[in-house]
Amino acid sequence: MKVLHVITFNAFGGAEKLITYFLPAMQQQGISTCCCILYHERYSDASAREAEKQLLKSGVGVRIIQYRSMMDKTAMAQLEEYIREGAFDLVHSHLKYADFFTTTLKRKKKITVPVISTMHGYRDSYQNKYGLQVIRKVYFDPYYWVTKYVCRQFDGVIFISKCLKDFYRNAGLKAKNDRIIYHGYTSQLDSSKVLDVPASRDRSAPQLALPGRLIKMKGHRFAIDAVKLLVPRYPGILLHFFGVGPEEEAIRQHVAETGMQDHVVFHGFTNNLDAELRKMDLVLIPSMGESFGMVFLEAFAARVPVVAFDLPAGNEIIRNRYSGYLATPGSVPSLVENADALLSDPDLKDRIAKQAYEELNQVFSLERMTKDYILFYKEITGKQ
Repeated sequence: MKVLHVITFNAFGGAEKLITYFLPAMQQQGISTCCCILYHERYSDASAREAEKQLLKSGVGVRIIQYRSMMDKTAMAQLEEYIREGAFDLVHSHLKYADFFTTTLKRKKKITVPVISTMHGYRDSYQNKYGLQVIRKVYFDPYYWVTKYVCRQFDGVIFISKCLKDFYRNAGLKAKNDRIIYHGYTSQLDSSKVLDVPASRDRSAPQLALPGRLIKMKGHRFAIDAVKLLVPRYPGILLHFFGVGPEEEAIRQHVAETGMQDHVVFHGFTNNLDAELRKMDLVLIPSMGESFGMVFLEAFAARVPVVAFDLPAGNEIIRNRYSGYLATPGSVPSLVENADALLSDPDLKDRIAKQAYEELNQVFSLERMTKDYILFYKEITGKQ
């Protein structure tokens, strides 16, 4: 089977990062895979080129197409040509511009093979304010109607969590042949380096990480406020932010206002997050709602315990007090209490980390994910 993945790629978010290791894994399972990367002209092509470099190393064919707007006929014609020349059995799109381009070509009968999509979330600006709650405002946004249009065109849709599928259904964004397939992950580190939990570090100076884009939804302010309350007990504590985003200036201002300049480190984007997480004692994920959250699996893989708010989809991934700790949503004192429970008890911290690593291998492995996708591909195409 030959599959083309089409993805909008204007930054290195969760969906974009997933593509760089998911497609090579599909290749290893015998699925011939290519990728068409769409990026907007107002953005640099640096992220697209980095993804291209990583994919080509794994034998995944890549085509990069620049677009100007959702109705860019030139870009759409280039995509049509690539699909026609590639003789693919299935087209699999990711993120909204890719969804619109592929379904428009399908509706015009320029694509004659099945077209499916993975829904990685909903609009950032909406999720930042309302999470995955359906409110009346959702229906008055053109984004909603574009989403409704593409959902009707697809031959199949994959949701990355139950909460995301519920949101789409409750909002009236129905799709035929839908399926929930959780993401999977395999550490990019040498397996010998993650067999044992790191030896206990200086307990007065724990290292905490919050990886992810610098956007409101990720809850960086909750993490800063929590660490401030932990400083008296752990005077050397450091909170590390890994990521970039539009809220960086506001987050830096909050750091200054709380007097936390000596306890917060901004690292920006890193290509080596696995190795960075291995240096940490704890990962904080105080997000107010995630469609999934690859960072949970990255922390599991690094054998670093996670403390998150008890909200979707984190509470679909973490088994509370087994593979991580879930705090009361929006509560800084609860975040502090749960973090302190792990930081003050090295044996507990190590046990949770080991159990999370086992959960990754048993439930959230990349091998399981690829097999689930292949089964769905065969169901949609009728090919074995």
